[in-house]
Amino acid sequence: MCIRDRYANSSRAAFVCSDTHGFHSVLGLESDEYFYLNIAENAMIPLKHLSGMHITSLCFGLSSSLVKTNEILLGDSGGGIYLYGIERDEKLGIVEEAPKKVFQLTSNEAIRGIVFKLYEERKGTIMVATDEVLYQFAGELPFERLFEKHHGDSECKKTVAKGRLNKAELSVCHTCKNKIFELDSFAWKTGEGIIHGTLKANTERRLITMPYPKGNMEIPKFIVTSEEYTFVAYPNMLCVIAKESQQVVHSEEYGYAESLKCGVYDASTKCLWVSTGKKVLYMACLLYTSPSPRDLSTSRMPSSACKKKKI
Repeated sequence: MCIRDRYANSSRAAFVCSDTHGFHSVLGLESDEYFYLNIAENAMIPLKHLSGMHITSLCFGLSSSLVKTNEILLGDSGGGIYLYGIERDEKLGIVEEAPKKVFQLTSNEAIRGIVFKLYEERKGTIMVATDEVLYQFAGELPFERLFEKHHGDSECKKTVAKGRLNKAELSVCHTCKNKIFELDSFAWKTGEGIIHGTLKANTERRLITMPYPKGNMEIPKFIVTSEEYTFVAYPNMLCVIAKESQQVVHSEEYGYAESLKCGVYDASTKCLWVSTGKKVLYMACLLYTSPSPRDLSTSRMPSSACKKKKI
């Protein structure tokens, strides 16, 4: 869906987040303005209840319908976590639920990423990332009960990065089987490197730290993770790292006029979409040269694997 609206030029976009079905999207601007997009409409609707809040991360919770989002988790610049909801009404437009604060990090640090994973019918895990700490809250739903169980972040599981990074990043990977999307794994961009972990049920959550391809002296602009690869983007280079071998299996250089801005991985087509300074999207197809069954430690991505496609 292509959106053109008078609000689009008011400020730069800070983030955009969609539910797994693609029914609902929330766009946040650097001016602390927020807008709602529904797949059934070609318009952006201002979210008045969020105006003035400094939201730094957003996560859609339980499965949504076409007209209702269910609960949305919001993280702000002061370490606060809120519950929020949006419902589409044919007569009223949209009906917002007022944000309700359910938790506060004692560090008061900005929340750079928030992820929810449902493991059983009423049990799940919420991961919250700041610039140097990754928090894991686990328990029974609803969300308020899950957070109340921990009585502050001192009782939740924490992973502390060795190096502090200004504006860390949490990237998640979805798998797509029979048109059903499910959270699979995550990658956390930190000052010491990229920390990987799984989100699969009934598996040990072992974290692996992967050094940056160019070393910690040059922190990447953004990262995107898939099932087998992590894409590490510098202003003028895209490096592809195999998770199994932790080796760079492909790199793509760009001219200075094509500085990389952001990227999104599409699990349904197994493609990476990258936006450049020229506002041209590139599609990196995930191809393998190793025979089936694939040996991820030896697979390579030749230069022909990255196909540029102008949008």
